[in-house]
Amino acid sequence: MLDENGTTFVDKAYSKAYLRHLLVCQELLAAQIASVHNLGFYTWLVSEARKRILDGSFLEWKNKMVKQMAQRL
Repeated sequence: MLDENGTTFVDKAYSKAYLRHLLVCQELLAAQIASVHNLGFYTWLVSEARKRILDGSFLEWKNKMVKQMAQRL
């Protein structure tokens, strides 16, 4: 599983090992899978940010997400 919290079909359909294999072989499918995954993540991120802005909790959420993303990278 590429990302257990992912929102796209590629997150459930492909493994990290398979994506790494495609990258090593320089297959174009690797870039396509990574792009779909990244677009799904950014779509989720913007959607969450919008929800937090509307409910007035954006600053707290943003500070939490910055710390969380720094640990993931």
